[in-house]
Amino acid sequence: MKNFRCYQMAKSLYQKCKQLQNKGSARDQLIRASLSICLNLAEGSAKQTDKERKGITS
Repeated sequence: MKNFRCYQMAKSLYQKCKQLQNKGSARDQLIRASLSICLNLAEGSAKQTDKERKGITS
């Protein structure tokens, strides 16, 4: 994941979202959404085969 630029950018976005001074549900939702990006990229990069990476499951 260290050389995965998209993941690094998503991680940076998440860290910046956590530093926001706003309060309330909009901030919480933004933090959850930015974390979700990181988690989805990590999950997608863990796929084993080319078919899995392309989304072909049959």
